[in-house]
Amino acid sequence: MLEVSDRVVVCLNLVDEARRKRIVVDPQALAAELGVPVVPTTARTGRGIEELIRSSAELCRGTTPRRSRSVAAKGATVVAIVALIAKTIPHH
Repeated sequence: MLEVSDRVVVCLNLVDEARRKRIVVDPQALAAELGVPVVPTTARTGRGIEELIRSSAELCRGTTPRRSRSVAAKGATVVAIVALIAKTIPHH
């Protein structure tokens, strides 16, 4: 998405499952790296959904600074990370 637009809010869903599996994801570090808001959520319980809506609305209103970093320059890194993540996903 960041290759197409800088108007992005990342919904970091399943944080409850990540925590349960002792997977640590730092939303602030991810937001700093991507240059866009990152909102941790748990869709099953609704945790974070209001903040996600608020962040999206602020972005649409222009009250959130747009400062995304291009991921095109990090193509090889992104591909490598996606490949690592894909290995952890069970295939049915």
